[in-house]
Amino acid sequence: MKNHSRNISRILLILYLGVMLVLCLSIDWKHALSTNLFDLIDTDHHLPEEAREAQSILQKSLSKEISLIAIPPDGAQLPTLKSTFLQAVRDLDSVAEATCIGDMPTPGSWMADLFEHKHLLLLPDWWQGVSEGASSPISDEELRGIADEAAASLDAFLQTPESTAYEAHVDGDPLLLIPSLLSGLSGTSPNPSGVPRIEISAQLKEAPASSESVQTILRDIDTLRATLIEAYPGVELLDNGYHRYASESESLIRAEIPRLNLLTAALTLVIAFVFLRKPLILLPILSVLVMSAGGAFVITLLILGQIHVISLVIGSILVGIAVDYSFHILLKREELQTLSFSETLSRIRVPLLASCLSTVFGFLVLLTNPVTAIQQVGWLVGIGLILALSLSALTAMAMDRPGKIQLSRLLSFHPPLKHFRWDVPIACILGLACGVLYFYRSIEKDDIQDLQIPLTKAPINEHRMRSLSGDLTTRNHHWITIGSSISELVDSQHAHLTKIPPDSGIHALSLASILPSQDAVDRFETFLQSDGQTFIQHFASALDHRGYDPEAFEAFLTAWKALQSQPASDETREGIYRKLAAALPYPLTHLANQSGDHFWGMTLLQIPEDHQPVESDGSSFELAPLRTFNQALASYRKQVTFSVLSAAVLVTLACFVVFGFKAGTRVTGIPFLAVTFSLGILAIIHPVHSLFHLVGALLGACIALDYAVFVVQSNDRHPPVSIRISALTTLASFSVLATSRIAAVSDLGLTVVTIVAVGWLLAEYHKLESE
Repeated sequence: MKNHSRNISRILLILYLGVMLVLCLSIDWKHALSTNLFDLIDTDHHLPEEAREAQSILQKSLSKEISLIAIPPDGAQLPTLKSTFLQAVRDLDSVAEATCIGDMPTPGSWMADLFEHKHLLLLPDWWQGVSEGASSPISDEELRGIADEAAASLDAFLQTPESTAYEAHVDGDPLLLIPSLLSGLSGTSPNPSGVPRIEISAQLKEAPASSESVQTILRDIDTLRATLIEAYPGVELLDNGYHRYASESESLIRAEIPRLNLLTAALTLVIAFVFLRKPLILLPILSVLVMSAGGAFVITLLILGQIHVISLVIGSILVGIAVDYSFHILLKREELQTLSFSETLSRIRVPLLASCLSTVFGFLVLLTNPVTAIQQVGWLVGIGLILALSLSALTAMAMDRPGKIQLSRLLSFHPPLKHFRWDVPIACILGLACGVLYFYRSIEKDDIQDLQIPLTKAPINEHRMRSLSGDLTTRNHHWITIGSSISELVDSQHAHLTKIPPDSGIHALSLASILPSQDAVDRFETFLQSDGQTFIQHFASALDHRGYDPEAFEAFLTAWKALQSQPASDETREGIYRKLAAALPYPLTHLANQSGDHFWGMTLLQIPEDHQPVESDGSSFELAPLRTFNQALASYRKQVTFSVLSAAVLVTLACFVVFGFKAGTRVTGIPFLAVTFSLGILAIIHPVHSLFHLVGALLGACIALDYAVFVVQSNDRHPPVSIRISALTTLASFSVLATSRIAAVSDLGLTVVTIVAVGWLLAEYHKLESE
């Protein structure tokens, strides 16, 4: 009968390995892992609408932006390098569009529409600018002054080299509406930094959201560098963008995962060697760890389709927990030498199932968490624990008798104060006091960057590029405005920008830089009807005075009369606005977009570092994804707190049902006191609480509950040997996590170590009787 059970167990293990192999072959490993920060939070269903809009914009637009700087060895090469550099960038497979910083936006249909409707679109803002400070109603002398200044501006413009390209159009635009607009839209030329260079802004065809796309971009940049060096030996190429941060983050995290897992496995093996003194027992333990961790990874991938690398780092806790079941089964088998493995399992099935299912239930609670990384940890660890228990049992039954395991005498120690027994009422009061102390002293910290590994190369590279560009004293801030129409959108942008003092040093670029507000339109139409004819007469006189023939500007005069006789309706303006906004070229494409039944526009504010933040006016909000995600994390922490407390109540009731009231009270009392006492300790050494501390507290409570179940079910005055060695391996694995460079993982590890240590201590003194 024993041989029959052993053979069946071996067949089942072989079938399991075969199924896992088939599943591995069906997985798309190229897209199995994600390094994208924004994959850590499921924003599709849980973030507010504005935050979802912001993330969508950032991923689809801003994350596609890259900056490139070419520095030639000889400044005289700049003119030829510029054309070669720009064309080489545009020829890259991963690049959709590119433009040199300081150049005019690319001409196209938008320019034709703008030129055709220049008076309708641009005259309101022109009038608002030139009439600022004028009396109301405006005097004839002021009109004459505005006309003289306009004629003088035309005279000065025609003396510049730039006028050559526009000379043929001056007859229809003597107020220079188009040149003035394009001068503002072209941005500023590269700031002087003492280094001759060419700066290019490019937009990628797809966002660097996956490891494969990041590597494609890096290969293209290497190709670009080789092309430039071949044509201009000694040229230096610098690049910056989201791809640089993603690449460094991925490489560091990929190095962090094996470090944590290998160090955890090494410490586990050392503990097994030192305390078990039988190397043979390590083989089934290692096989269970590999099969359960690998199976959990594969099954989770099949369920979710993709796993973030951060989840794998946190999920390495599975190694420290899964080993418990092998220790419980194998060491219990040594206590019952006369029984078979199957008979041994039947003796300990209640504590095994109770501890496993309660822990699994605790981790399944994480599936209610909107943070994708924590959901993935819930799947990984929950599935891994079920596999670990099942595989531990099958492996134990499939083994030949390993012989007696020689346990170290260190595992048979008696705790200090061997007659001490904690008093339950006093312990509960102290536990509650520790919990209150923690929440009184601790500081809320919900920071999405805690899920990132600290970077060095990418920030240094960005600082150098900003230094070359002369941008160290300013920061770009992106604001989003949403409206049901382009007109409403532009009005909101104008209202937002008017609250910024003119002398603040803030430069703005938005759709409001092109289109007038409704207030400007109304003011211009009022002026046009009351003083339009007077102004045009003064302007003609000013042109004549400067030697121009007023009749040469017949096209402009005709358009002016047409506006006077038939002002454009709001519907006409909105139609022109939409047509123009839809045709804007790169790099103006972010200024207006349509999403569903509403429009959104982006305002780029270049704000000095020492300037106070710009306040929102309610209609516009800053595109600050880190702040948005931090607010979301704080909200999620409160939601998860409720879920965890609900799960704790359900587990407590289940323990009462399974073990009875007296034993159930002891089973739930140990993890409760372990958590509360640990909170008191953390209030002193690390007074911070976040979503990841909460997850750590949940995990620590589950492990302490595991110990409590086996201690309460044991007939000895001391905890089973398996509890002691299990606690040692768990403390070792989570101590390794506490050394992680990822703050969230480190916080989680520290929280679990504290709770497990206190839970183990409570288990040691659980059954001791006082004298």
